Order: sequence, then C-alpha cells, then structure tokens
Amino acid sequence: MGLTVDEFLRGLPGLAGGNPWVHEKGRVRLQMREGEVSMRLEPLPDRRLAALSIPVTRIEIDLSALPGAARKPFLARFDLHYRRGGG
Repeated sequence: MGLTVDEFLRGLPGLAGGNPWVHEKGRVRLQMREGEVSMRLEPLPDRRLAALSIPVTRIEIDLSALPGAARKPFLARFDLHYRRGGG
C-alpha cells in the first residue's frame, strides 16, 4: 500500500468501527464480532518516480479466523476505508 505504517495505524480505528484492536511487533489483531482478523505490516523502501517518493507498506491480511461469509464484507470495508483518490 502507498502509505507508512503510522498512516495505516491512524486509519485503523475507522476500519475497526469500534471493535478492539492491538498493534505489537508489526502485527495487528482486530477482534470482530465474527472472529479475529490478523494483519502483518512490513515497511518497504519508498517507491521513487523522479523527484516523487511514495511510502510503501506491505499488508498481509489473515482472514482464516473469520467465517467465509464475513470475509468478503471485511475486505470491501478495508478497500473502501483505505482507498485514496487522485486526479
């Protein structure tokens, strides 16, 4: 994703929607009503385009503790919450 770990964490309360979450040692655990979502955050080198520098963080999402019916809605919410516009 084109953001820093800190930027991702600043947006996490909105994604969590009041559900509890914990960040420690590059991992986030988000406790949803349906089950837990685990995310691994890995900062990567910035992406450079001429004078432009874009931060990059790899986000690995583990939905294995969520029932199948809850996975697609979570990913849709994640996508909508972290989508960035441009022009």
